[in-house]
Amino acid sequence: MITIDQIVSRDLLKEIRQSDFIDNVDWDYLCPNNIQFEISPCNRKEFEKHFDSIKERCTSILEIGVCNNDEESLSHILISKKKEDAFYFGVDIKDKTFLDNEDEKVFTIQSDSADIDKIMTFVKSKGVDHFDFIFIDGWHSVNHVLKEWRFVEYLSDFGIVCLHDTNYHPGPRKFVNALNPERYVINKTCVDKMDWGITFISRR
Repeated sequence: MITIDQIVSRDLLKEIRQSDFIDNVDWDYLCPNNIQFEISPCNRKEFEKHFDSIKERCTSILEIGVCNNDEESLSHILISKKKEDAFYFGVDIKDKTFLDNEDEKVFTIQSDSADIDKIMTFVKSKGVDHFDFIFIDGWHSVNHVLKEWRFVEYLSDFGIVCLHDTNYHPGPRKFVNALNPERYVINKTCVDKMDWGITFISRR
């Protein structure tokens, strides 16, 4: 498995880590307190558009941070719009088994998203060894986003990675702003100051 230092040197234009304390916080001074929507109409529109662009080829989905906004959650888009034979794997530190449906290939894993060995052991037990769509919306610290980016080692050639909260939260914001555009196509959307922002990334 690739290390965090290797990710920083390979995928980023600069070091984004500062200190143990700062790099582990989910919220910083740039985060406003008055944004109306956690999942904005713009987020939903862009999410559906990008997922639809690969839906017909998509055989496997990984979501980190599952159904945390109830019926507004983007989890429901992935589960309802995926092809019948596509797998959905949702990872969350809380129990989200109310979503599980083996007949529809919907599975949740209660785990820290940094425990890649545990997660991939379960995924591979279902005969899956890659993902075509990865949605990262977990703990928004720098260190945790770097750990979660290691799942990109399992991204298919045409796959898309989506990060939510890329306008303000420290991890997604710093990561996306430092990502090397010579290695990745980076599509930052919903950049209005009253939106948390959502970014879509694919390999060049």
